Amino acid sequence: MEHLFFGNNENKPFFSLVIPVHGRLSLLEVTLNSLKKLDFKDIEIIISDDSNSKRDRLTIKRWVQDIYATMGVNVIYVFTKSNLGQSGNTNQGLHYANGEWIRILHSDDILHSNIFKLEKKIIEENKDINLIFHSIINFSHSDEIITNANVLPTYNKASAYHMIVYGLHTHCAIPSSLLFQKKSLDIIGGFNNKMKRACDWDFYSKLVIEAFNNKEQIIQFRPGMVYHRIHNGSNTNKILTKLSNYKEYKKISDSNLNFLKKHPNDFGFVEINLYKSCAFSYRTSRLVRDYKSLNFLFRLLFLRKFLKLIFKSKKEQLEH
Repeated sequence: MEHLFFGNNENKPFFSLVIPVHGRLSLLEVTLNSLKKLDFKDIEIIISDDSNSKRDRLTIKRWVQDIYATMGVNVIYVFTKSNLGQSGNTNQGLHYANGEWIRILHSDDILHSNIFKLEKKIIEENKDINLIFHSIINFSHSDEIITNANVLPTYNKASAYHMIVYGLHTHCAIPSSLLFQKKSLDIIGGFNNKMKRACDWDFYSKLVIEAFNNKEQIIQFRPGMVYHRIHNGSNTNKILTKLSNYKEYKKISDSNLNFLKKHPNDFGFVEINLYKSCAFSYRTSRLVRDYKSLNFLFRLLFLRKFLKLIFKSKKEQLEH
């Protein structure tokens, strides 16, 4: 195990920024360089590494030192072993988070330079909020990103009830766009290691439900201040995990529906059936879309699995 700390142990930051890393150094370098433009210092940066290559890990550790030297904020680097997976590597980083509020930043995404400064202002002005998320801005190349520090996005406040009934069945905020409280993390735990693809949706669902349990509000930025990179190596394009969506989405939906049914004073027949119907429609259409996105060879390879899932979907529809 390698654990490197640069900074002052006595400093407890307001924000923790956890960055799970697995190779892809060319993209990571852009992300780390973008952090040097942050107009905020009350933050710690945690690099959770599970890269295969020793050379890559040495390079990342050198960049970690450079981040500390440039920004002067607490920086932590941790490595236990290679190939922990998305959930395992993220949980490894979350374990070291000391801030009151936490963001998980994907190693290929980029944040607006004013994001933390604005978020802290909003948190101080709204004591009843539990969660903040941003509508993401997709990009493919770094030169597509144009940030204007003087132009700030608008935001609205919504109840967790509203988010559950009208959004949780068909919408997931990606980790980079989420800012959540450490106290919520301590209650719900980290990412689910058993999920290959939908671990972020499972985590997001638990955060929204925790906000509901605490009768706290949720802030959404439109447009957001988080830039999400689309490229061939992103999870959006991983062929071998696409058809696992249906089962994992159904598992999350079933868990959320059980929660709704346990709170009949808040969620009645209409809300429960709306959630069930919307969740079913989304995961079925997503299954078909993911299958169609495969090339001809992979369609043949996964045809039997696809038809099996479609049959289960039709059976579920009849039961519903």
